[in-house]
Amino acid sequence: MTAPTQKQSSIAAAPASFSDFLKTDPAGAGFALLAFLCPWLAFLSPRGTGALIPVMAVLILGAHFWKNRELGPLRSASWLFVIAALLLTGASSLWAPNADFALERLSKLALFIPLGTALVLIASPDKARNSWIAKALTTGTLIALLLLALHVATRGGIYALLNPDEIAAIKLNASNKPATVMLLLTGAVFLAWRGFNLTRTAWLYIGVLFVIFALSPSQSTAAGVLVWLVAYGIAATLPRFALHLTSFGGALLILAMPFLFVGLSILDANRSLDWDAASVGARLDIWYAVSYKILGSPLYGYGVEAARFITDWSTDLAYLTRAKFHHPHNGILQIWLEFGLIGAGLAAGAWALLTRKIASFKARHRPAMIASFAAFFFVLCITYGLWQSWWVCIMAGAVALTRLVATNGSAQEGEAE
Repeated sequence: MTAPTQKQSSIAAAPASFSDFLKTDPAGAGFALLAFLCPWLAFLSPRGTGALIPVMAVLILGAHFWKNRELGPLRSASWLFVIAALLLTGASSLWAPNADFALERLSKLALFIPLGTALVLIASPDKARNSWIAKALTTGTLIALLLLALHVATRGGIYALLNPDEIAAIKLNASNKPATVMLLLTGAVFLAWRGFNLTRTAWLYIGVLFVIFALSPSQSTAAGVLVWLVAYGIAATLPRFALHLTSFGGALLILAMPFLFVGLSILDANRSLDWDAASVGARLDIWYAVSYKILGSPLYGYGVEAARFITDWSTDLAYLTRAKFHHPHNGILQIWLEFGLIGAGLAAGAWALLTRKIASFKARHRPAMIASFAAFFFVLCITYGLWQSWWVCIMAGAVALTRLVATNGSAQEGEAE
């Protein structure tokens, strides 16, 4: 048996204590703290990740520069998409229904999007750090699972204890955002536990998560777990097809989204598609109205956050009692409505670029990563406003943490794949 090279030894060696880890890799220690806090902080404050991730990004970036004195992984073509997105958002304020609100939104995005991008780029996998990060993520996830179970059992959980004056409906639905955070971190948790040779435990966690999600008010997360499982099965069975489907299929779906809903509205002329439990009728109201409105300005849209101020929708609303809503409950339609084909083309290109990066990871880790992107795309298309601060931030945090644990395992594992 040949002795390992110096480079191999440095990669495989992990600090024996967290204090040693902090000294040798302060940025990695910052990621470990993020991995510990991210899964459960939103149970205390549903929008807490909107503050946690930017703060941790600043600390991690500062630690990286202090230790390494170089830009390193921050040199990336991804910044071209970031700059283009911010320029388009700023330009859209010129034709947005409310220029002041559009500029206020731009100021937030100009902070959160670059910090999130930098966090993802700086999250370079390294076996000396990802063991600690995987342990921290495991601990944080177990806390989150307990808090979610408590919330379901008591119909309010820790949030109700901290906010006793809130109405019952708000207490009950306070688990929606933290459940979404847990869903987006599912791939990272799964890979972390597989790295500890706890594959059966990882699958058990997925099953337990689905059951608790199904009992919680967050119906989209329970469906998201099913999407995760289906995508994982396809990726494990047909890996090359799944990667192309995720990358190019997702980009094509971004470009086709409004036209698909226009076509569906023609087929569903009698509005027979409805399901009270999931508000399908109300969501279709919004998606049909937004899709037809997009056709009125298909090239450059109506400006950032236009949906908040538009009331003259082109279709009759069958289920909604008022013609005003804050966002389309579909991030892709929101991009089309606000920025038209220009924004949709930019989003499709960014999606294809990001998802193609999956091919650079070990083959055995790709199904969980593909499944995570599929679950994210599903939630993106049915629920939150695209520019909510916590949502922008958790997207970056989930990608960064998944990237960090994606190589967890032995040094020789999968190197020939």
